[in-house]
Amino acid sequence: MTPDGVRGYYINGLEKFLDVEWGLDSDEGTGSRNEKTINLFKDSEFTSELTEFIKKYKPDNIILYEFVLRRLRRRIKHATDILKELRQKGSLEVIDIKTDKINKKGFYLSYDNYINSAKIVKFIIC
Repeated sequence: MTPDGVRGYYINGLEKFLDVEWGLDSDEGTGSRNEKTINLFKDSEFTSELTEFIKKYKPDNIILYEFVLRRLRRRIKHATDILKELRQKGSLEVIDIKTDKINKKGFYLSYDNYINSAKIVKFIIC
């Protein structure tokens, strides 16, 4: 098995784990942990970390997918909701890597794109 295969299994398992955690505890995603602290700034911190990462690195969909799961420990749905909001406000551009034109279709943050290294779009904060 190649390192990429191991990496793929790990990230897929992490995504499934986070889905379960957030399904059990939709406020803080601590469904399998015994921590119950209230953090009123968690959503704004997540939005801030996500936008700062995009601003600094201008990541493609593969890098952003992994960042959301590993670093931010959030569901991809959480990220896409924020990305949609940013795009509607005109603060985010999603650029097709092949054509270098604005892509209005989607964000391509999925396990299938990740495991196949399908770099389709890059993200830029305006």
